[in-house]
Parts: sequence; structure tokens; C-alpha cells
Amino acid sequence: MAWKRVLFTLFVVIAAGASALAGAVAGGVAVYTAMRQGQPAAGLPASTSAEPITQQIITTEIDTAITQAVEKVGPAVVTVVGIIPGQPSFFGRTPDQPVSGSGVFISADGYAITNNHVVEGTSKIVVILADGTELPAEIVGADPFSDIAVLKAQGQPPAIPGGGGGAL
Repeated sequence: MAWKRVLFTLFVVIAAGASALAGAVAGGVAVYTAMRQGQPAAGLPASTSAEPITQQIITTEIDTAITQAVEKVGPAVVTVVGIIPGQPSFFGRTPDQPVSGSGVFISADGYAITNNHVVEGTSKIVVILADGTELPAEIVGADPFSDIAVLKAQGQPPAIPGGGGGAL
């Protein structure tokens, strides 16, 4: 009885393979014939001219309250980069993994806020300013439940709109 099942399975596999091969050959012949005759492939529009299609892009300067606000607070937005130390494994120690996210300065004293998942488990944290300056930072406080972390950047943060040492 088992040999009948094997023979039937072999027949089904051969029939399916032959059907797939026949379909591929028929499709290939149809595409080759259409391309030789200069007809577009099925589903594509026929070109009305031999000239390439060009697209004109128009840009404008937009000056709204939103763009003005973004320009004012832009320097306060930072990239937060952390290093998660490698872990011991069966094959040795895994390499350190960089992680990154965004943050924003909330005071002129160098305090910044970011997501906790960005800095959780990191051994080293760097805050990168909009101009590319890197400032080392440390975690002042974190709450994994609300996914918020407060960092203190060392060095001089950019000028914060509103001035002074208060919050934004």
C-alpha cells in the first residue's frame, strides 16, 4: 500500500512541475513576441512618442508660523546615541551595539529628554547637536513605564529659545 502512495505523490509532483514549466514557457514566448513586435506588455500604456517623459519639480519657500517655530526650536533637537555593551555568549563576547534616537533640550543647563528605550542598558551616551557637535551625557532619571528618560549633557548646549535657565 505504501508504494501506491509514493507513486501517486511522484505523479502529482511531476504533473505540477510540468504545468509550471509549460506556463513559464508560454509566458516567455508571449513576452518575447510582444517585445519583437514593439507592443507594450499587458497592463502598460502604449507610448505616444519616442521622447522621454520628463517631470518638472517646482519648489517654493514656505514661511508660515509652523516653519518659523521649527526654525526657532531646531537647534534644541538632538540625536541621542548610546552603546549597549556586548553580552557573553557560547562563542565568546558579542560586539557592542550602537543605538540611537532623538531627543530635545528642555533647559539651557543641558538637560534633555528622550525615550527610555533609547538609553536603557547603555554604558555610554552621546548627544549630537544639529551642527554635528558631540556632547557626552549621562542619565539623570528614567521611567520605563512611560518610556521617558532625562539626560544631562556635559558642555555647552545651543541657545534655547526663551533664554535663561528655565524650560522651553
